[in-house]
Amino acid sequence: MKKSVQLLLLIVLMIFIMYPVMTAGAKGKGKKVESCPRAYVSNELLIKYKSFADTKQILACRRQSGIIELKQFKKSRLNLLKLPENLSVEQALELFNGDRTVEFAEPNYYYRPALIPNDPFYNKLWGAANTGQSINGSSGLPDAAIVLPEACNITTGNDQVVVAIIDTGVDLSHPDLYNNIWLNEDEIPGNQQDDDNNGYIDDVVGWDFVDNDNLPDDPGHHGTHVAGTIAAAGNNEIGISGISWNVKIMALRFINALNYGTTADAIKAIEYANDKGAKVINCSWGSQDFSLAIKEAIDASDALVVCSAGNNGQNLDNQANYPAACDCSNILATAASNSNDSLADFSNYSPVSVDVAAPGTNIYSCKPARRKIWGDDFNDLDISDWLIGGVNNSWQTTDNWPFNSSGVLAQSPGENYKSLTNAWIRSPALDLSEAFGSKLTFYLFGRSELNRDYLFVETSLDGTVWAEKQLLIGNSGLFNGISGSTPIWTKTTLDLGGVDGCPLFYIRFRFYSNEIINDEGWYIDDIQLTAASASYNGSEYCFTSGTSMAAAHVSGLAALIYSKNSSFTPEQVKKMIENSVDIIPILATRVKTSGRINAYRALLELESFDYSSDYDSSGHDSSVHNSSGDNWSSCFIRAISGRFWDD
Repeated sequence: MKKSVQLLLLIVLMIFIMYPVMTAGAKGKGKKVESCPRAYVSNELLIKYKSFADTKQILACRRQSGIIELKQFKKSRLNLLKLPENLSVEQALELFNGDRTVEFAEPNYYYRPALIPNDPFYNKLWGAANTGQSINGSSGLPDAAIVLPEACNITTGNDQVVVAIIDTGVDLSHPDLYNNIWLNEDEIPGNQQDDDNNGYIDDVVGWDFVDNDNLPDDPGHHGTHVAGTIAAAGNNEIGISGISWNVKIMALRFINALNYGTTADAIKAIEYANDKGAKVINCSWGSQDFSLAIKEAIDASDALVVCSAGNNGQNLDNQANYPAACDCSNILATAASNSNDSLADFSNYSPVSVDVAAPGTNIYSCKPARRKIWGDDFNDLDISDWLIGGVNNSWQTTDNWPFNSSGVLAQSPGENYKSLTNAWIRSPALDLSEAFGSKLTFYLFGRSELNRDYLFVETSLDGTVWAEKQLLIGNSGLFNGISGSTPIWTKTTLDLGGVDGCPLFYIRFRFYSNEIINDEGWYIDDIQLTAASASYNGSEYCFTSGTSMAAAHVSGLAALIYSKNSSFTPEQVKKMIENSVDIIPILATRVKTSGRINAYRALLELESFDYSSDYDSSGHDSSVHNSSGDNWSSCFIRAISGRFWDD
């Protein structure tokens, strides 16, 4: 065995021996999880070996040290490893990066989400056509838009072009989207087999890398909003129209309901999109942590990868945001402009690593339909249907300090909690048998001794065995146990997608304290358990701002260009978009091209090409049509929706 492998094995075994000493006294205490995006999965590592590495020796070392391979990424030659409990990410990085057979090793980082049609809300789309109209209380500068109406006279998109949206998922049943959902025609729906041998069973409409299933629906709204800007069906008398009305949306979910995803899941999605022929990949998310693994996955992709620059108002030359700042020839990094053709105040920028600007403020687009399964606002002060237990239990309702109206659930109302408390309150039995994309939200405020006394939220399928759940508290970060101070009412979210379909389900709040300092405790109000819905009333649209929305405009334009000529390389499409921007002097020191995209000018550059017979003499794409009937796509989307909801 080579010396480097022997040394690695020896150090790992020494850590095993020292483990009882290192972990003594740690049991039973809650731990705060670092907030995203500057965090990573605590027991996973991404690694790439050099070509001369001995595979047999590597496997032998892994077996003896307890390291498990979770995934091989064939395109980029990466490996996702699961570390044993006694080996931290930091220790593993030091070991592997000191091995001459290893090209690099890095953490599995978290990422967060950073022709005039007859559609009734089209006039809200100032980014497409700006006449100076008032949008969401703000008026803009005429023509500070991408000039979509004129571009649509050239093409509205080709249904052979696929845009992969790697995000929070997409509302597959949304009336403005379902006809444009990509379908994997190499897969037979519902036969529980992997017909195309790509490792994913029944992946007919993409994949959910969070819950590892074949329905990448959206429990939030980010991915659906992005999808609507890119490819909402146009001229269908419904809602809005996207930049490219007829291209197909490949839904790939890697960001969960708590708004974070991992490097490994992002790479899985990138490789899936590449394998299935996506021409454009939209990445409206980012992290300040550089990942060489992500860079190599993008380098290996055949698609144009459109990335949002991020929403910190920073110069990326001083504080980078990835993958937008990765040096990849096929990345098109996008800042956000406002309706006055200035840089949005929240937008990151860089004259070196950000390529173009695009509309990103007050963008009106699709949002998922949601339905309420259960909730309690405690306004009647009645918790007789809840079950209370544990040590020093003082859970009760009070009319002091409610979030809204007249009642609130309190852990110790009117007095400080007691020492050595371990008390809980359990919800009534809940039914998620017909639920998809479930999540729990509630409002929280209060305080307990920092890093000693904790509020936990736990779930159970039988009311006996309980699991602590990770929470997103406002935008402050992710926590397993809530400790310290939340001085104002703050919305808190719990992702329950992992228990979708369960007919019996419980939630409980448990408070744990030690014997030192006692404080006022915690208040909880307006609990809502919701799931995705297939019932729509026309209100499933909203305004959102961000460089994510700007990236969606650019992805839509790239899809229009590919619709005219699918043989272009990503670099060619990138250059066409860059060369056709409207030069805006105020953007000269903000983006590399000094401009905001112009769809009409970009498409005019293509007029000199010799098009195939798929295009008529006027330059219009004669194969494009608005699929308003029950084609295979719409029938399938309704069929999978029917698994959970009645029409």
